Amino acid sequence: MSTVNSTNEVPGDVTNAVSVNTKFANVATASGAINEENVRSEGVDRRTLESYTGGRREPLVFVDYDDRDNSAATVHPNQTGEGFVTISNVLLDLTASPLTVTAGDLVRIHFTAFLTGIDDGQYATWGAAGSDSGGPNRSFNPADAIGIVFFPMWRIANPGSFVPLTNEADLNTTLVSPADIVINDSTDKTDSIAFCSMEGYLDSGNCVSAREVHGTWNYIHTGANVTIYEVNLNFRGPMVYEYNGASRVLHSPIWNAGRYDITCMDIPQSPTNRFGITVGNAQLSIMVMRGDS
Repeated sequence: MSTVNSTNEVPGDVTNAVSVNTKFANVATASGAINEENVRSEGVDRRTLESYTGGRREPLVFVDYDDRDNSAATVHPNQTGEGFVTISNVLLDLTASPLTVTAGDLVRIHFTAFLTGIDDGQYATWGAAGSDSGGPNRSFNPADAIGIVFFPMWRIANPGSFVPLTNEADLNTTLVSPADIVINDSTDKTDSIAFCSMEGYLDSGNCVSAREVHGTWNYIHTGANVTIYEVNLNFRGPMVYEYNGASRVLHSPIWNAGRYDITCMDIPQSPTNRFGITVGNAQLSIMVMRGDS
C-alpha cells in the first residue's frame, strides 16, 4: 500500500551487503496513504480497518419504520386544501439518538397511505367531472386533477419545527384560497409526494375511495451534515394540479364557487365548501446508505 524504493539484484550483479540492507531498510520504513489506487485492489477497505459493535452496517447506515393499521383510521373534517394535517400514530422519532447525514449519503424515505373516503357523494360513480344534475354541464367539463396530497416532512433542528425536505415544495404553508403552491424541477420539487384521487363508489351519501398510494423520496445529500430528529407524514387537500399560465402549481380553489359551483362541476355537492376526509392505515420508513466503504 506504499511505494518502496528498491534496487533489485539482477543476473550478473555482484551481491553485496550494502544493496541488500538498503532494500530491507526501505521496506521497514515505508509509509504511504490508503487511497483509491490501493484500496480494494489489495483487499483492504474500511471493513478491514474498523469494527462496530453489533457488526458491520455499511453501506446501510440506518433504517427505521413505523406504521398504523386501519383500526387507527382518523376523520379530518372541514378540509379545503388551505392547510395541512399531520397523520397521527405514524412518526419516526429519532430524538433520543439523532441521525447524522453526511455529504454523499443516500437518504430514502418511503411511505404508504390509505384514503378511506370523503363525505361528498359527488365523486362517486362518475367522478369529479360535472354537475350532479346531469345535462350538458357535465359532458363539457372534463375531470380536473383533484385529489389529496400526501407528503413527509422532517425536523432537523432541536428544538425546531418540521420543515419541507431538501429542495421540496413548501407544502406546509397556509393558503387563503384561491392560491397556488408553485412547483418546479429544482428547489420546489414534488418528488416526495403521492397524489391520491378521491373518486370511488357511493355509500350512504359518501364517496368511499378505498385507495392506497405510495411515495418515495430518494436524495443524495451534499454540503454540511444534517441531523434528523423526526420524520412525519402529512396530507392536504383537496388540491387541484394545474398550469396557471406561468407555472405548474398545486391549486387551492374556492370550492362551490366559479367552475366548482353548481352550474359547472358542483364540487363539493355537500357540505357547502369543505370536505371531511378519512385516512386509514399508513406506513413511514427511512433508510440511509453510505457509499464510502
